[in-house]
Amino acid sequence: MADAEAFLKTIQPMHLKDAPDGEKFLTQDEEVLKRGKLVFASTCAGCHSSKKPSAAIAADPEQAQKWYEESVLSSNFLDHNFLSDDQRYPVTLIGTNAARSLGTNAAKGHIWDQFSSKTYKELPSPGTLTLYNPFDRKKPIEFKIPDGGLGYYRTPSLVSIWATAPLLHNNTLGLYNEDPSVKGRVEAYTDAMEKLLWPEKREGIISRTDRDTKLELPPGDPNPRFKLPVPKGTPVNLLASINIREAITSLNLSSLFQDLKPGGGIKGKLARVLLRANKSPDFVEDEGHYFGSNLPDEDKKALIEFVKTF
Repeated sequence: MADAEAFLKTIQPMHLKDAPDGEKFLTQDEEVLKRGKLVFASTCAGCHSSKKPSAAIAADPEQAQKWYEESVLSSNFLDHNFLSDDQRYPVTLIGTNAARSLGTNAAKGHIWDQFSSKTYKELPSPGTLTLYNPFDRKKPIEFKIPDGGLGYYRTPSLVSIWATAPLLHNNTLGLYNEDPSVKGRVEAYTDAMEKLLWPEKREGIISRTDRDTKLELPPGDPNPRFKLPVPKGTPVNLLASINIREAITSLNLSSLFQDLKPGGGIKGKLARVLLRANKSPDFVEDEGHYFGSNLPDEDKKALIEFVKTF
């Protein structure tokens, strides 16, 4: 393990300035960079910095703010900085798509039980999510997150973020241009950061089926009890995250399915059954993390320029 540790310590951030022609994508305006640093200190560093003030300073918001400003403005702020506090935060606060945080593999009694901590499995529910209902916009989905570790995300690192867009844990925020060049990476980064800080530019992505198909229940059964027609345009997550047993046993599904035909759509009572049986009825994929969205435009632009140097 000592050899593995030594090897891992050789890995360094990929800075844009060191990439081929990377310098031409970086601002040379020191005032813009300084403004970006101060915005980062006030808006981002509390979560996106592994360099922290002492507990005594952190207890005083004014002192903590001053400490972060001095830290971010220092020449060594990025040295050995993971750009994350590596702490858990409830998805009810972060607001990003909840699906990944609701995975149960590491929960008590599940397949990865022994790979998660006792403190993880004892986490309380972070609360209730109010989610977009793709079948009735006037009736949002109220989803109570179970306890036992579900519903939390750790702060991701911003190291080399210029090269890793689209953003968010599910890589849905921003342009996916399939261009690995430095220019392509910077274009994807810029688009993602603009959508991060100007949420009105987001697309409201919902993955939907692109053809008529069917879902056999139970899946994999050579003699399925039901064959559910899935019309083109059905939200993928409506079916991908359902509790199959609950969907089959909660109501007499055969009576619901018998009138369904390809192209007819999933709606009404069947939609409500599938939503109730869904373990993650969160359909919009590029939502959440609205921190900084209320900043003045010039502050946002300066922040984008500074973060690009990570």
